[in-house]
Amino acid sequence: MILDLRESGYSLPRTTSYNFLDIPYAYPPFGFYLVRLLSDNFQISELSLLRWIPPAVSLTSVLIFYLLASEFLNSSLRGAVAASIYALTPGSFSWFIMGGGLTRALGSLFLLLSVWSVYHLFRYGNQRFLLFSTLFCALTVVSHPEAGIHTAALCAMLWLFYGRTKQNSLYAIIVAIGTLLLSSPWWLTVIMNHGLKPFVSAIHSGLYGTSIIKAIVLNILSRQSFVPVLLILRLAGIVWSIWKRQYFLLVWIAFPFFVEPRSAASVAFYPLCMVAAIGLVDALPALFQRIRQPEGLAGDKSGKNKISWADIVLYTLLFYLFVESYLYGFRQINTSLTGDDRAIMSWVRQNTPGESRFLILTGRQGPEIDTFQEWFPALAAHQSITTIQGLEWLLGPKFFKRYGELKTLQTCENLDCIRSWSIRNNLEFEYILLLKKDAESNMYLALENDNEYETVYQTDKAQIYKNLSKDLAQ
Repeated sequence: MILDLRESGYSLPRTTSYNFLDIPYAYPPFGFYLVRLLSDNFQISELSLLRWIPPAVSLTSVLIFYLLASEFLNSSLRGAVAASIYALTPGSFSWFIMGGGLTRALGSLFLLLSVWSVYHLFRYGNQRFLLFSTLFCALTVVSHPEAGIHTAALCAMLWLFYGRTKQNSLYAIIVAIGTLLLSSPWWLTVIMNHGLKPFVSAIHSGLYGTSIIKAIVLNILSRQSFVPVLLILRLAGIVWSIWKRQYFLLVWIAFPFFVEPRSAASVAFYPLCMVAAIGLVDALPALFQRIRQPEGLAGDKSGKNKISWADIVLYTLLFYLFVESYLYGFRQINTSLTGDDRAIMSWVRQNTPGESRFLILTGRQGPEIDTFQEWFPALAAHQSITTIQGLEWLLGPKFFKRYGELKTLQTCENLDCIRSWSIRNNLEFEYILLLKKDAESNMYLALENDNEYETVYQTDKAQIYKNLSKDLAQ
C-alpha cells in the first residue's frame, strides 16, 4: 500500500495492488503516507522504515502512557510503575513492533495522546487542549480503524466521568466536528469511491459474536508471565479500587469489549497496567502492613539512604519482567521471515507468470498469524488464494467462513482434499507452494507421486509444483 502511493503520485488510490484482488484502499492511510514521505525524502527503503518506525513509535508511547497514568493515578510514582509494567509485560509489545505495527503503534500512540488531551480539556477546562484533542483524535482516526472507534468511545466515557457540564459538552461537540473535518479527506474519498460497503464489510471481522463477559474475565485473569505476579497485582489493584470507590479504571477495563471486541484486549491493557500499579504501590503494602508491622513494605522513612523492602520488590519485579520480555522477544524473532523464505518469494517473482495464482501450504492453522502467507503477495508480487489479509474489506459476513476454510486446508493430507477445497470455495490456482518443515508430510508424498503436478522449484525448505491440468484446460 505504501508502494501504491508512489504509483498514484500521493493521491489516495481507489484500490490496493496487494494480492491483486482489487481490495478497496479503505484502510486509514496516515502510516502509509508517513513512510512514503520519509522514503522519498531521505532515500530510505520502505522495508527498513517498516522495521524501525513501529518500535520507535512504540517506545514513544511508553512516555505518553507514563504521563497519562500519572494523571489518572494522581502520582508520578504510580505512573512510573504503571509505565514500567506497560513496557515490560511479556508479549504486550508484539503487535506494535511487527510490519503491521506501523499502523497499530501509531493508532495506540494517538489514542493515548487523545485520552490525555481530552482528559485535560474536561478536567481543567483549558481551551488550548481543544486544538490538541481535535488533532490527536483526527490522527487516531486516520491511523488505525479500531483505534479510532475506541478513541471515540473513550472520549464519551471521559465526558461521562469528568465532562458533564454545558461548557465541556460544547467542547466535546467541537472536538467531534473538528475530528470529522480533519479526517474527511480520507473517509470521504473512500465513500465516494466505494460507498460504505468496505467499512460495513470490515465490521464483520470484529468478533461481535463472542461472549463479552467471558472475554472480560479471561482478559483480567490472563497470566502474561510464567510466575503470575501481574495477575496478582492486577487483582489486588481491582479490589483496592472497588474498596476506595475509584471506578473509572474499572469501567475502562470492561468498556472496550462492548465497543469493539476484536482489539478490546489491547485497549483494556492500559487500565490493567494502572490497576496493577495500584496493587503494587497501594494494595499489597497496605495488606502487609496490616499483617506484619507498621513499616512493612513502606520502608523505614527515617533513613533516607536505606533501601526499603518496597524498592527490593519493585526492582526484582522489573528485572523478572525484563527477562520474561526478552525471552518472549527471542521467540518472536524466530517467527519472522527467514532468508530462505524471501529467496522462495524472489524466485516466484522472477520465474513464474505474473498472473499466476498460488495455493500455499505452510501447515500453520492460524491464517492471521502466518508470516509467509501474509508477506507472499507483497514480496512475490503474485496472488495467493490462501492469504486472509485484506479479505475483511471484501467478504463481509463470509469472512469467518473463509477463515475456517483456510484453517481446514492446512490439515489436508491428500490431493482430493485440496481439489474439493478448491471447488467448494470456487478458487482456482496454477501452483502449489509447500513448505516442507511445517506442512503435512503426506501431502508432500502425494504431490510427488501425482502426474497432474510437476516440480518446478525444489530446496531443502520448500517445493513448488505446477498444476499441469491448468495448461491442458487452456
